[in-house]
Amino acid sequence: MVPMLFLSALGVAAALSSRPAAPIHINDNVRPAGHLDGSVLTVHLVAAVGQWQPAGPETAPLDDAAFGEEGSPLSVPGPLIRARQGTTVAVSVHNSLGADLRVFGLCAKPGPCEPIAVAAGTSRELRLALNAPGTFYY
Repeated sequence: MVPMLFLSALGVAAALSSRPAAPIHINDNVRPAGHLDGSVLTVHLVAAVGQWQPAGPETAPLDDAAFGEEGSPLSVPGPLIRARQGTTVAVSVHNSLGADLRVFGLCAKPGPCEPIAVAAGTSRELRLALNAPGTFYY
């Protein structure tokens, strides 16, 4: 059995933008995000404001910030980054929020992980090697 690494986002806490909010969907973590080409997994994440109904569809929606994969709805938890140990992940994070964003957990494991700063309205790209099996959150 080949060790696997799973990354998933719980949500994003940040200032909300003034754009109309789309629904935030529940991610069942069945489909991994991104596109695998050889040993490189490319993932395009977007942080944006959506409407979340944690108590069900009959309740009033709450504006909240969340991650989504570019071209897909926002989700809670965020897109699942799933790949075999030894894979390189090329991640881009676009911040559609009205405030700067700090993303934690997008780094090679084990070891210290510095947060990634993404200014409002900008994107940030990084590459990380999945060196250790496990489940990690970003």
